[in-house]
Amino acid sequence: MNDYQDFPPLFNFKRVLHTCPEAAFLFITLWKIHLKKKSLSIKRKEIKKRFLISPTLFRNNLLALSRQDILSFEESNDFFDIDFVSTDDV
Repeated sequence: MNDYQDFPPLFNFKRVLHTCPEAAFLFITLWKIHLKKKSLSIKRKEIKKRFLISPTLFRNNLLALSRQDILSFEESNDFFDIDFVSTDDV
């Protein structure tokens, strides 16, 4: 539990675990990247290597997280641009 400060906000994390647990690991991984860089732009070609899932599964998990109003994303042919919803908005 020492690393909990690197975890997403507890309210959002519980909601993800309850409603779309298959996206929880991606959520944690993206959150850790988000702490280092404020804007996330993930190259489609890097998804398999970086997240160990297919681009389709990556997109489906992003959709599940966006339905929970945890993040928003825009998809292009080459990139996924991801923005987290502010915890103040929750």
